[in-house]
Amino acid sequence: VHNGYLMSEGEKMSKSLDNFFTVREVLKKYDAEVVRHLLIASHYRSPINYSEQSLQQSAKALERFYIALQDLDLANAKTLANSRFEKAFYAAMDDDFNTAEAFGVLFEIVTEINKQKADNSDLANQLGKLLVSLGGILGVLQANPKEFLQSDQSVEIDESAIDQLI
Repeated sequence: VHNGYLMSEGEKMSKSLDNFFTVREVLKKYDAEVVRHLLIASHYRSPINYSEQSLQQSAKALERFYIALQDLDLANAKTLANSRFEKAFYAAMDDDFNTAEAFGVLFEIVTEINKQKADNSDLANQLGKLLVSLGGILGVLQANPKEFLQSDQSVEIDESAIDQLI
């Protein structure tokens, strides 16, 4: 869907300038969900600055979502229907597919989850279920939070160095 320019370090990405990355190269370092977040977190007509720093920022954003979801009981949570968050999310998506604004709504849900965790765990669980549901529309937040948080794909691991240390 994206039709804005892909930028690399502030310059239009192009093969002739040799400032491009292939998806295969990026997926060796980052989870596919991180790349997906980077590509859909801005409006589809806006340029995207595709860089190591922007990939790390997307990884941190997803980490914040998964930290909020980490200790919730989503399997037993009731569905929270017709909430102000759901309405705002769909309004953003109906406004020319404004995924940037939709992600803003998801961050508002994270803030509310963190507020409710201690006082009202049932509501926190319902909000978590809503967060996963709305995130699924954008193709994110479908992994197990613990597994996502334990797999830091932005750091290359030298297994032989680890073996030597052990």
